Amino acid sequence: MKYFVCKHFPNKIPPSKQKSHYMSDCNFNIPFTGPISNTILRAKNAIENQNGIFSGDENSGNFEVTVFGNTIKGNYTVTGQNLNLVITNKPFFVPCSTIENLLIKEIS
Repeated sequence: MKYFVCKHFPNKIPPSKQKSHYMSDCNFNIPFTGPISNTILRAKNAIENQNGIFSGDENSGNFEVTVFGNTIKGNYTVTGQNLNLVITNKPFFVPCSTIENLLIKEIS
């Protein structure tokens, strides 16, 4: 019976019970040298060059980008010479390490 309900009435399943192909909360810090404004500009350009959305300043912000039809969302804060990133939404099949390595490459 559960299969029938899931297949034919997906809107009747409470959101907490629905399966998603997204996972969340990758956390990592990227150290940087030089002015934070340069690092933020590189991050903004990398996101916007992929038709993504970047909103933020030298203290904190948010970003969203779609890669191969999958959305990656996150936010950042700046503490000293570290860019602290939290990925809040990503496809389950993309490991946090892949996102981290890509961001390091793009903004370092």
